[in-house]
Amino acid sequence: MDRFIWLRGSPGTRKTAISMSVASALDKERTLAASFFWDKNQEGTGLDLIDRFPSTLARQLAAFNAEYKSSLVRRLRAPSFSRIGGSAAEKVKALIINPMRELEGIIRPHVAENYREIVGTITVAHECSSVYDISQLLGIHVDEVYSTLEPINPIMNVPSDDTKVVKFYHATAKEFIAGIPNDEEADKVFISDAKRYFLGLRLLRFVNGFVERKLQSLQNEGWPHHIEYAFQYLFQHLDPSLLFSQESNELQREFERFWTHNLVSFFSAGPEADD
Repeated sequence: MDRFIWLRGSPGTRKTAISMSVASALDKERTLAASFFWDKNQEGTGLDLIDRFPSTLARQLAAFNAEYKSSLVRRLRAPSFSRIGGSAAEKVKALIINPMRELEGIIRPHVAENYREIVGTITVAHECSSVYDISQLLGIHVDEVYSTLEPINPIMNVPSDDTKVVKFYHATAKEFIAGIPNDEEADKVFISDAKRYFLGLRLLRFVNGFVERKLQSLQNEGWPHHIEYAFQYLFQHLDPSLLFSQESNELQREFERFWTHNLVSFFSAGPEADD
């Protein structure tokens, strides 16, 4: 599903100034893929017409992303690719949309998987966690967590200190992320999970691995937050419909490993266990 931010207002209400400020800030962060500003007062420069819009965006995107550049060059060099003409919409399709579609199979699966794992954990967790906590619970490097969260920094506070908690700036942003997807593609990045079962299998794997490594030595030194969270909330994140399903599934198999090998150690090694 496409996302747009549309600034509307009467002349002189600083729509252009706001847009240029946002573009400038993104450019300084090296996250601005492309921009184009029309100016009806700049006659003869190309800024007062739509003609140069498709080629300008294509050039900027090619400079921003090497995979897109390769896709665009392949299409421009193809014998079947005739001289670009027609309407601006046709040019946008030829120079921007079609090269991007070619990248879906290369980029989207990895991006979507990381997004769903990391943002899903933040969304369904009972307590706010830090980048370090998320990294430890999911087995994903801290740098990878930061790079996945970078595109949604405008709606989420991600401290540079990886031990500080990550949180949404506003509850409505979290509700949007946890909304019901409108199509099959959206299901890859939306987390619709009111009962918080999304995190169950991940926590179960973490607890099994932790108990089997016998890290009880941490008991006397205090427990890191991610370990306390896993022990405290594990059972609240497990989906009963999968645990007691007639059909074998990954959650059942992981829980059987927990039940047969780690259950006693789990309760004796917990952070609140008595000596």
